[in-house]
Amino acid sequence: MFKLFSLPTLLLASLAIGVFASTPLGDNGCIICTQEIPECHCSVYESCIIIPQTCFECAHAVCLPPRKDTTDAEGAKSAK
Repeated sequence: MFKLFSLPTLLLASLAIGVFASTPLGDNGCIICTQEIPECHCSVYESCIIIPQTCFECAHAVCLPPRKDTTDAEGAKSAK
C-alpha cells in the first residue's frame, strides 16, 4: 500500500520542491542564490564536498561518510 523511499531520495525531492516553489528566478530564468560559499557542518569523520551552483540549484555542502578500507587478495588495503 505504501511505497518506501530512501532518505536521500526524500531529501532530494524536498530540496527540489523547496527550490522551485520558493526561489525567485532571474532574468535568465535561473534561480537566484544568496549564499556564495556554502558552509560545511560535517562531523570530524566525514568529508565535506561542495556542490557548485547551477541554473536550477544553489551551491550546497554535502557530508560524505568515511570510506571503508578493504583488503585485496594480496593483503594490500585499498579504499572503496
